[in-house]
Amino acid sequence: MTLTGGAGVLPEPLARAIVEDAASSVRKLASSVRHQERMNFARAIVVGMVSAYWKELQAVSERRWPLRRLPSDVGLASVPEEIEEQAEKIGIAAAGLDVLDAGYTIGVLYTALMPDRFRARLGAYYTPPALCERLLDMATEAGVNWASARVLDPACGGGAFLAPVARRMAASLKDCDARATLESIQRRSARPDGSIERTTAGTFNLPDNPNGPWLMPRTQAQSVLMRRVDSLRCRLADYGYTVSTGPLVWNRHKPSLRDRPGRGRYPLVWAESVRAEGVFEFRAEKRNH
Repeated sequence: MTLTGGAGVLPEPLARAIVEDAASSVRKLASSVRHQERMNFARAIVVGMVSAYWKELQAVSERRWPLRRLPSDVGLASVPEEIEEQAEKIGIAAAGLDVLDAGYTIGVLYTALMPDRFRARLGAYYTPPALCERLLDMATEAGVNWASARVLDPACGGGAFLAPVARRMAASLKDCDARATLESIQRRSARPDGSIERTTAGTFNLPDNPNGPWLMPRTQAQSVLMRRVDSLRCRLADYGYTVSTGPLVWNRHKPSLRDRPGRGRYPLVWAESVRAEGVFEFRAEKRNH
């Protein structure tokens, strides 16, 4: 079947059948690509799909919005004409799907084309729209007010949750004009320029033993992490979270404590030694401290 763009968005059942058939062909053709070239190959196919998808949507719209350019450090492989045609076919047909289903379909094919090790290392997984909707239904039943809620997705990836969240926010503001609705959604989930805020502050290691204590950053190098965290615009409290260390059962770790300094030993600061205003005061008033 030959499919060309510009003929109008296809009915959903036909669009889904075409996407599934073309995706199967792409996977078969891609299986012969050398492992070290698979990632750039996968990216090139996705670029072709998304470009065709976007062009098809523009054909039935009165407005035109250009796609953002790829970052300069993203490599693309040369794709055989046969695969290029199949990628274009998927993109054109995907325009007949619901936008969330279209994104999921393209995303799933992207992960399937990735090298296995790369996919495992990234933990690349696209959450099905039906699962997202069910979890958001549960949030609604629990009392979330989408007209005012702020949403934090710490592992947003492709935005599988943020996209339907934005839809619910828009639906809850149906009596507002379009500009006010967009500004409200942007204010609660995006930066002033409209982009979703994603910030990498840094990392620190958690103990291998899940019952062991968590040691917060304590070296000069790790101080960068703390400064970055301190400079972030939002706090967990802004999203309704409460952070607590919980009750300290220090006796559990008493065998690990030493009363003299040494290699691999670190000072233990009791919470009671730090005042609410952040001032440290040496105190050893409790028994056995």
